[in-house]
Amino acid sequence: LSFLSGEVSKKQGVAGIRQLLSLLEAEPQEVVGVQHVLLQMRLLNEWLGVAGEDLEDELAALEEEFHVMDSLVEWFQEGLKRVRRRDDSSWDDRQLLSLLTTALQSSRAVAAQAPALLEFLQEAMRDRSPRVRSAARSALGEVVKAAPAKQVLPPLIEAMRDRNYDVRRAASSALGEVVKAAPAHAEQVLLRLIEAMRDDNDPYGSVRSAASSALGEISLQQLIETYWATQNQGLKQGLIPIIATQLYHTPLLVRTSLKPHHQQLILYPTAGKHVKWDKPQQEVQRFVQQIKNAAKRNQKQRQ
Repeated sequence: LSFLSGEVSKKQGVAGIRQLLSLLEAEPQEVVGVQHVLLQMRLLNEWLGVAGEDLEDELAALEEEFHVMDSLVEWFQEGLKRVRRRDDSSWDDRQLLSLLTTALQSSRAVAAQAPALLEFLQEAMRDRSPRVRSAARSALGEVVKAAPAKQVLPPLIEAMRDRNYDVRRAASSALGEVVKAAPAHAEQVLLRLIEAMRDDNDPYGSVRSAASSALGEISLQQLIETYWATQNQGLKQGLIPIIATQLYHTPLLVRTSLKPHHQQLILYPTAGKHVKWDKPQQEVQRFVQQIKNAAKRNQKQRQ
């Protein structure tokens, strides 16, 4: 059906995807409930990839007829209820949410067109139960990859101040996705992740570990670009050891620039590719010396 939805959508547009969705409704449902919604999501995701300029109106018409987005929100509501209750005998309390968030991973186009789901998860992040707040933030981490960063960033930053460490851990992981999806917000997000690396109210180290993993997945180029762009000296100093750790396996070349009193930093992340930063000589020398000092400290810690 996923294959058919792409091909049929190219040839017949919204009329074709309407026919396929109708097939799901007409057949006796051997796989019911959440699996039915997941099939609908896959069909919609394929169609959204080839939909034209009338996407918004056509999607509204399909939603009015088949209620795919509404059903998706309802299943997320059920998933969070199970997290709260923990009394279901046939499902692990997080298994339903895991199934739904995995579906979002492969249906990013659907996630980008689901403002009601985003609104619901943001509301769930204010739930009184720490377990519900943490689960909602983990699910939001998948929506983050498709939704506009300006919509998901405020509640995630608010979550970084939550009293429960598990909530802060989930928020740290989600913030790492924001940087990759929306580099324009890198400075604001990196500052929060670096602060999380120093979280003193983290009895099991899970918040620091999640923040470290999120920072490790951000590209070296993005980290250095943020270093040069920010005026926040605290952020600059916080980025130095992180950059030094990533440079452990990546050559960094300094050479004279064509501009007077300037030098170029040339980064070689992969063979045949490089990135240049043309900066005043003193700034480059200071940056390189800080990197060297941080690298020595990192080496001593590894030993």
